[in-house]
Amino acid sequence: PHAVGLFDFSSMFGFLNFFMLIAWILYRQREIAVIARDELLTSRQTMIQTLAHDLKNPVAGIVSRIYLTERRQAAGTPVDNAALIQAIKNDASSVLESIDRIILLNRSRSVMRAPHIVSCDLRSIIDEAAELHRLWMDAKGIRFDDAAIIATRVLGDRELLVRLFENIISNAVKYSNPQSKIECRVRELNEDNRSMVIVEISDNGIGLDPREAEFFFKLEYRPNRPTAGESSSGVGAALMNEVIMAHGGKIWLKSEGRDKGTTVFVQLSRPRE
Repeated sequence: PHAVGLFDFSSMFGFLNFFMLIAWILYRQREIAVIARDELLTSRQTMIQTLAHDLKNPVAGIVSRIYLTERRQAAGTPVDNAALIQAIKNDASSVLESIDRIILLNRSRSVMRAPHIVSCDLRSIIDEAAELHRLWMDAKGIRFDDAAIIATRVLGDRELLVRLFENIISNAVKYSNPQSKIECRVRELNEDNRSMVIVEISDNGIGLDPREAEFFFKLEYRPNRPTAGESSSGVGAALMNEVIMAHGGKIWLKSEGRDKGTTVFVQLSRPRE
C-alpha cells in the first residue's frame, strides 16, 4: 500500500507539471498575441494622427486664403485670382488625398483581426487582385504579364493576401508610364529547411532612388507623384507591411533609380507537402 501511495503521488506530481507547462505555453501565446495586437494598434493610432494632421492643414489653408481675399476685396486691394484658384486647388487636392487615405485605412480594418491561415492557390489570388484594376490598366494602356506565375500554393489569409497584392498592383499601375507593361513572376525557394514562395511584381515606371527603398513601407514615407495625376499617400504601403507581418513573411523592393522602374518582392511560406 505504501508503494502504491508513492506511485500515485508521483503520477499526480507528473500530471501537475504537465498541466503547468500547458498553462505556461498558453499564457505565452496569449502574451505574444497581445504584444502583436498592441503594436498594430499603436501603428494604427499613429496613422490616424498623421491623417488628421494632414487633413487639417490644407483645410486651414483654404479658409485662410478665402478670409484674406475677403479682406483685400473689402480694402479695394487687387486680388490675383489665378494664383488664388491654383492655391485652393492644391489644398483641395491634398484634402482629397487625405480622405482617400482614411477610406483605405477603414477598408483595411480587417488587417487588425487574427489572420485565418490556410493553404491558398496563389495564382487565383493574384488574378483576383489584378482584375480589380483591369479597367484602370486598360485606360493607361498597361499590359499585365502573368505568364511567369507558376502553379503553387501559399499559407495565408486569402482576403488579406488579395488586399496585399491589390495594393502592390495599384502602385505599379499608378507609377507606370502609359503604354507600358507590368510583369509578375513567381518562384519557389527552399532555404533553412523552409519552403517559400517569392512573388516579384515589376513595372517600367518612374522608379525611385535606391536609398528610399528601405523607407517605402513606413508611414513616414511620402511617394512621388503618379504618372497620370492620381492621388498618392504612404498609408497603403504601411498597411501592406502590416499584412506581411501578420503572415510572418517579408516584403521589399528594388529600383535602379529614377525612370528605371521598380520591383516589389513578397516572400510567403508554402504548405508542407
